[in-house]
Amino acid sequence: MKKWKKVLAVMSVAVVCAAGVPMTGLQTVLPEGTLTASAAANYGDLTYEYSEDGTIMITDCNTSATEVEIPASIDGAAVTSIGDSAFEDCDSLISITIPDSVTSIGDSAFYCCTNLTSITIPNSVTSIGDWAFYDCTSLTSITIPDGVPSIGVLAFFDCDSLTSITIPDSVTSIGDRAFSDCDSLTEIIISEGNASYSSIDGVLFDRAQTRLIYYPMGKLQSSYVIPDGVTEIGSNAFKNCDKLTEVTIPDSVTSIGIIAFGSCTSLTSITIPDSVTIIEHLAFSDCDSLTEIIISEGNTSYSSIDGVLFNRAQTRLIHHPMGKLQSSYVIPDGVTEIGNNAFENCDKLTKITIPDSVTSIESNAFYDCDGLTSITIPNSVTSIGHLAIADCNSLTEATISDSVTSIEDWAFHWCINLTDVYYTGTQEQWNEISVGSDNEDLLNATIHLNATINEIQTGDLDGDGEITIQDAFQTLIAYANASAGIDDGLTDAQRTAADVDGDGSITIQDAFKILIYYATESAGGIPSWD
Repeated sequence: MKKWKKVLAVMSVAVVCAAGVPMTGLQTVLPEGTLTASAAANYGDLTYEYSEDGTIMITDCNTSATEVEIPASIDGAAVTSIGDSAFEDCDSLISITIPDSVTSIGDSAFYCCTNLTSITIPNSVTSIGDWAFYDCTSLTSITIPDGVPSIGVLAFFDCDSLTSITIPDSVTSIGDRAFSDCDSLTEIIISEGNASYSSIDGVLFDRAQTRLIYYPMGKLQSSYVIPDGVTEIGSNAFKNCDKLTEVTIPDSVTSIGIIAFGSCTSLTSITIPDSVTIIEHLAFSDCDSLTEIIISEGNTSYSSIDGVLFNRAQTRLIHHPMGKLQSSYVIPDGVTEIGNNAFENCDKLTKITIPDSVTSIESNAFYDCDGLTSITIPNSVTSIGHLAIADCNSLTEATISDSVTSIEDWAFHWCINLTDVYYTGTQEQWNEISVGSDNEDLLNATIHLNATINEIQTGDLDGDGEITIQDAFQTLIAYANASAGIDDGLTDAQRTAADVDGDGSITIQDAFKILIYYATESAGGIPSWD
């Protein structure tokens, strides 16, 4: 009925609540003394089933119900649990009363109950499941009772109206992202007797205060100094904290977790101290104002060039901040790996020059680079990772060298404007490339065989990797020569590059388009050949 399959991505979660269709349930009358886990029956707006121990689990509710009181017992049998997804998508539900007989609240039990404003969890409850109150956007307050040892993964995710939550002594486990995306949450209060967790100014830490677990995104401060003694910034610790413009990391920190600063959209710069030896995947993803990552000179694991993050040896490009304003970027010689998600969402970049030293382009490397119009994969590259160039909507041309032996699943997916692929090898070599699934945009493009690297560089007549005023001038001279009936002075590759409008001839319009492209790119805009 309304039990929708949920999908949780590794870097981010995007879930849309969908109204369900109420189910009447099976009108089953059980013979006295018969207990079966499969039998179902109705009690008002509720649907329930008998568990094997003779107690009752609430399994469903009419989605149009507005106020629900769960009984302590039905026909003499105690109601002890609220099952998985029991109230999922009950978006008319405003209030609910849970009796003291209930000991467990299942996974996704109140998932997307968007009008539920408050709920009192009785002291009898000892388990709150994963996703239990996910997207309960009207929930303003909640009390976790003593006796609950664990709070599930994403249990209160996206509870936008929740401002404060108190964790009792009994809680020994808080699931990943339990309070993430709670826009109004300003403090997490930990009872003093809790042996596993603590809080400082509403920020959640482990008991020893060596691990920063979660900074509430509703806090209004624009800057935050992580306390000395913290050694680990946990996964998603600052995710979506869009009010923060500055975070100071102390010398005690040695590791920064996955998506630790993800979507901190006001963060413009961050300095990594010498002590940090681990920066996990996507630590600075979707920080659209971040222009530089500064690495302290004494750091032995990482380095930065012009604010771009590399490993210490500068053989691996880890992260190009998406807030940088340049429209073109030249990857330094010596880089051998373009890391996972290295340029993801860098939609200001229209051109990226990849040196011959690069041998691998990893998963999501250029994912969603909307401004990228063309890309040249040099002869040194042998593999193109999963989703490496996917969702580059402006990409019209790609050059792939015959050194490439594998193109993984989705590598060119959603490249809807890709029309021409220039391949430096033969048809036989092209056929030998292992091309993964969902690369239709690549395979449906026109494949130009035995191409040279220069053939893709539309507008770049001198082959220097840049489109400049000299290219426009050379095009104009070629046009003047051809008009005068003399040799235009171009090679076949240059002639193809000069004919930017693709009409088969070199004209003043081609020179003008190259000039406009150069001027737009120089001004920081996103140039195109249209």
